[in-house]
Amino acid sequence: MSELKINNPVYEDLIKLNLIDPKEIRVFHNKTRDGDFKVLIDKSSDLLFLEKNSLPENYYQESPEAAGFDNFFKKNGYFEDDLRRFNFLKKYIKNNNYLLDVGSEWGGFLKLSKDYCKKVEGAELNQIALEYVEKNLKIKVHKDLRLVNDKPDLLTMFHVLEHIPYQLNFLNLAYEKLKSGGNIVIEVPHANDYLLKKINLPEVKDFLFWNEHLVLHTKNSLKAFVDSAGFIEAKIFHIQRYGFLNHFGWLHDRKPGGHEKYLDNFNKDLNDSYCRWLIETENTDTLICVAKKK
Repeated sequence: MSELKINNPVYEDLIKLNLIDPKEIRVFHNKTRDGDFKVLIDKSSDLLFLEKNSLPENYYQESPEAAGFDNFFKKNGYFEDDLRRFNFLKKYIKNNNYLLDVGSEWGGFLKLSKDYCKKVEGAELNQIALEYVEKNLKIKVHKDLRLVNDKPDLLTMFHVLEHIPYQLNFLNLAYEKLKSGGNIVIEVPHANDYLLKKINLPEVKDFLFWNEHLVLHTKNSLKAFVDSAGFIEAKIFHIQRYGFLNHFGWLHDRKPGGHEKYLDNFNKDLNDSYCRWLIETENTDTLICVAKKK
């Protein structure tokens, strides 16, 4: 621990919530796919976080949008992840008048949801994605969550929180913006991902860790953050985004993309059983939290 010089703001939040023990922090991996940024683990909690936040303050505003349009998006106007999230949250979406998706990116989730709510809007730092949604979907996108004036009944953020340096402050802002009695939905990558913690392949670590993901939460830490912001009735769901063929690809080829390379071998029953096992053992790659404002 004496050799580490932690300047990741998430570390201070973790200390404040008593989620980690500085004496139990070790180096889990010596690099990310972006460079020599140490990934740390707290052995008492299994939390993973970066030693440093290397990104400039305006990184997301000025960086070109990295996500490309795959064939599924080109055909449907949304990603498969957008459809998965919409189906999972349909009962929440239908019961709300105003949905705000924070980190709305290309707007696929908003496109799927707009026929079920009186109003859907996004919040997105990246100007390229913001302009795309407003031009092509005719949906209002705010440049910053702080600029949202109306209070949404449902506030969603999918793979956003792990990018935020000051997460408690951000969740406090989300709480302030949300309507009383409204729901927040937060999706994050999971620290106890089967490939990371059980299989422990160096190639997986080299690929999955990057300088944008400041922390990988556990179900306990995610709930603690949400509770600290004042939300109540928090429920944590284990979700598996990548199935059997993806994991087979990692084990066989030591590379990502097995779910595409071996698609001809896809078996729904096998895949469903495998994902169900990961959910039951709480070794999924993803967590979703649903909570309510008092």
